[in-house]
Amino acid sequence: MIIEYITGGPRQTEQIGSDYARALPRHSVILLTGDLGAGKTCFARGFINELIPGSIVTSPTFTLVNEYRDNRYTVSHLDLYRLKSGPEAAELGVEDIIEASDYTLIEWPEIALTLLDVPVYRVRILMGAEENQRILQIEGELKWNPSESA
Repeated sequence: MIIEYITGGPRQTEQIGSDYARALPRHSVILLTGDLGAGKTCFARGFINELIPGSIVTSPTFTLVNEYRDNRYTVSHLDLYRLKSGPEAAELGVEDIIEASDYTLIEWPEIALTLLDVPVYRVRILMGAEENQRILQIEGELKWNPSESA
């Protein structure tokens, strides 16, 4: 099932991420896809701050992995854009990162799909017709409506 939402700016995209964090079970893996600048990290910021308030969430484009933790959760945020092959993703330890995390968000996950032997949720973020508008297509078996939790 695919649920689609249209947001009018970064705050709404973050709110969807926040709402989504409350809906997923522990050890969930979320694949974030979309063009550069679409809002993948914005979604991740809302998601991570829902679980670990006050986190300074930045894109892990150059570090490849950012880990956020407190006494309740460990959330790993990966950006695989710069990797060129599945073996590089394996060398990074994607499988171990997933196993050690309560939640894992992966931007540009295509390179590591063969390593993912777990159920995943997919969030595709597309540019909308307006400058700040985004279309979020969320795929997974959730009984959740963000308007109910706002």
